[in-house]
Amino acid sequence: MDADAEDAVQDVLIELWSSAERFNPEAGSEVTFVSTITRRRMIDRLRKKKRTPGISTIDDAPEAALAQQGESLNEHAEVGNVAETLSEMDMQQQQILQLSIYEGYSHSEIAEQLNMPLGTVKTKVRRGLIHIREQLEIENPEATS
Repeated sequence: MDADAEDAVQDVLIELWSSAERFNPEAGSEVTFVSTITRRRMIDRLRKKKRTPGISTIDDAPEAALAQQGESLNEHAEVGNVAETLSEMDMQQQQILQLSIYEGYSHSEIAEQLNMPLGTVKTKVRRGLIHIREQLEIENPEATS
């Protein structure tokens, strides 16, 4: 087994161990519980792998790539502004938005993880995104169409 697969198995086992108290036999079988956790960990690993940039030097990059790096610096600054706005919100709002935006969980997965009603999660995500948009003065694309 290669190192990446071993790490994946270890991640799943750690998550199973730390989530064991959440297992409810009335909600589903052991296989379903293990499969759900495994699926989530594998999705997390794939997303993390996609976000890991390749290593290159500026000297090796053609001019188009340098322009793209400049754009990514601007995007990085915008992400920093969003992160700062997010840090000013209450802890529950931050947690919900981080699970949704950064970790890519669906609203129903967040509701399950945080033991909250689905409607509450949806409302908090929407209000949080509206707050971020207002703080950053981003035009609402739905309002212009």
